[in-house]
Amino acid sequence: MKNIFIYWLIIVSIAVIVAGIIFALVAPYFIQGIQDIFYHSFTTQSIRSMNTMDRNHINWVYSVLGGSLAGWGIMILSLSLNLLNGNNKRIWDTILFSVITWFVIDTTITVKYMVVPNLILNITILVAIIIPYIGNTKIMKKT
Repeated sequence: MKNIFIYWLIIVSIAVIVAGIIFALVAPYFIQGIQDIFYHSFTTQSIRSMNTMDRNHINWVYSVLGGSLAGWGIMILSLSLNLLNGNNKRIWDTILFSVITWFVIDTTITVKYMVVPNLILNITILVAIIIPYIGNTKIMKKT
């Protein structure tokens, strides 16, 4: 039986890819409620109250963010699929370094602006990826 933590990472990476596609292609144009969750960190108004140019800028930011998320998820998926060929510590460490780099930068900016929904999202993603790393480390020590 293959390491369950590898499959866990595959599932998490697919979820990140899907979230990225939603952020890039759906949320900016159809789901203003998603945007309001984050926008309410700065104001009590809805994003609908913005002027068209500002709303277009926000939509562009969501689209770029979504593309970045999808690309990051594809990288983690590819590395995770390579783990199925052999439990390579370098691949695990690459995924961990990527996630920690993202987490430190994103969370620092998130805390600076006090965007609590994003902080919760960041911690959730970090935990979802750290758990398989820790679990795999324990498995590797046993072998």
